[in-house]
Amino acid sequence: MVEGINMWWKLVKNHSNFFMVLSGHRYSPVIPRRIGHGDAGNKVYELLVDFQGEPNGGDGWFVLMEFRPDGNIYVDTYSPYLDEYKNAVDKYGYNCRFLIDTKRGAFLIP
Repeated sequence: MVEGINMWWKLVKNHSNFFMVLSGHRYSPVIPRRIGHGDAGNKVYELLVDFQGEPNGGDGWFVLMEFRPDGNIYVDTYSPYLDEYKNAVDKYGYNCRFLIDTKRGAFLIP
């Protein structure tokens, strides 16, 4: 965790061209996320993706991101091993399917 914090303070927050960071190695059955702000006022969408604690070393889950011309980013999670999309929701309301609305600066559930 220290490495991630150092990366934020020494690199990401200092540059206005960062808009997203993907992190891992802290297992979660869903994708926790938040919006940070760089020194230039830029929004940085932060996502934690780590399914290695799932059965079979992760069940082949991977995150699909569709970057649309309107600026929105559609996020979904799929396993070709299971041939299914992940629909888990945790007690905080985090899930594996959502929309990053870059105009409003928000995570939305489609």
